[in-house]
Amino acid sequence: EMIRELAETQTAILDALPANIALIGQDGVVLAVNESWRRFSDVNQLQNAAYGVGTNYLSVCDRAMGDNSAEAKDVAAGIRKVLKGETNEFAIEYPCHSETEQRWYRMMVTPLHEGRQAGAVVKHLNITERKLAEESRLAHERLEQSLALAMQVQQSLLPSKDPVVPQLDVAGRSQYCDSTGGDYVDFFNIQRGDRTDLFVAGRSLAWP
Repeated sequence: EMIRELAETQTAILDALPANIALIGQDGVVLAVNESWRRFSDVNQLQNAAYGVGTNYLSVCDRAMGDNSAEAKDVAAGIRKVLKGETNEFAIEYPCHSETEQRWYRMMVTPLHEGRQAGAVVKHLNITERKLAEESRLAHERLEQSLALAMQVQQSLLPSKDPVVPQLDVAGRSQYCDSTGGDYVDFFNIQRGDRTDLFVAGRSLAWP
């Protein structure tokens, strides 16, 4: 009776955790899963009557095909290292997108030692919110870099100094309302005898 109550308590604790958790044996076979894993199993194609219990997790990774096959084999190798005691933790982040949304998970594998049972705890934690925030930050940084480069190019086209014209004080300035702007200023000093032509906004003004 005490053992049954302990097992029920452990199951209730696992079901209350937000991560998708599976306990696997030393041979890689899934021994138990929590409620989050039962929902998660559909995404990872572990559907069966027991939500993946009894399935060899390592074999699923080894048989993976397609775009994520290399990643799946890395996962299998990482799990085997944990099962052999070569490392105390294996972790990897991966995308798990559906037709309606983008999702990312962090997988963590740690040793399981409970009585005579040896194996590993496999946890998949949804990190989509963090990933989306990181992508937004990186996109903003790339935009800022592009704007800074555009400003540098645009400012290099502006005159480096004001012209010297007899009987005139000439100065020009271009100030952008944003990081970059379409306004442009320049001076063209065209001597025609004793007169200088000034061009302002595309119109020619003769002086004197």
